[in-house]
Amino acid sequence: GGPTEFIIDGETGLVAEPNAASIGAALARLATDRPLAARLAAAGKTRGEQITWQEVVDAILDASATAPIAVAPEAEVGRRSPRRLVVLTTFPINEPAHGGQLRARHLYGSLARWRPVEVVALVGFGNQPARQNLSPGLTQVVVPRSYEHDAAGTQLSNDARTPVTDLVAGSHIAETPAYLRALADACDGASAVLVAEPYLLPALEHLGIDLPLIYDAYNVEADLKAAAYPDTEMGRDLLAQVRALEARAVGSASLVTTCSGADADVLAAQATTDETRFAVV
Repeated sequence: GGPTEFIIDGETGLVAEPNAASIGAALARLATDRPLAARLAAAGKTRGEQITWQEVVDAILDASATAPIAVAPEAEVGRRSPRRLVVLTTFPINEPAHGGQLRARHLYGSLARWRPVEVVALVGFGNQPARQNLSPGLTQVVVPRSYEHDAAGTQLSNDARTPVTDLVAGSHIAETPAYLRALADACDGASAVLVAEPYLLPALEHLGIDLPLIYDAYNVEADLKAAAYPDTEMGRDLLAQVRALEARAVGSASLVTTCSGADADVLAAQATTDETRFAVV
């Protein structure tokens, strides 16, 4: 759960499966490999010292958290390759902890060996905006949601009685103008754009960005949300929004990548589109 967001397995601690055998094996490893235990302890202490209430308060109260991303000097912009691919995500990819982050970090990171990749990540309110070089050819621009954007997601999730912050990421993207500015800057002169899941497609539509689109479908979102959203009037309305958004992503994409052939079949049937535009990764 939550603690795995702060632990990099084998670097700042050990992550075990939630069963006695796995936990016991991890404890035995620490007991028998003292140099490893000492190294993890030192790295974990350094990481832990960065997590304080003062840091949280400073991040929430710091006005710069919602300030616009600084645009690189003209000389630096001139060096950005016109071959670059811009990727939109609703999470950071630099310290992957869950499946979506792992797919993004490794798939797009591997792609960066052939073509520059610039990830524009919409992250939670209270984080600091940043531009990070994650590896050769792979850049991440981090933009936190504004207070208003975050509050809208919290309120709608409470009303729906289920998390809908992913859907709100795009439906209320105008509440975080810093993200729109960062995205417009990244797409200026780029060769193509990739949407990781469909939820930030409205950001591209809002800006009127006309670039070849790749839709990386992590799931069949309509099926996933049908099982998660409540069978209420509000739940059905939210599900209809997801269905429409997913159909637009499939229909407007030059290429749709999926995690399985079964997902590709379902998405192609729902959008009544040519299956030759699908690839399984």
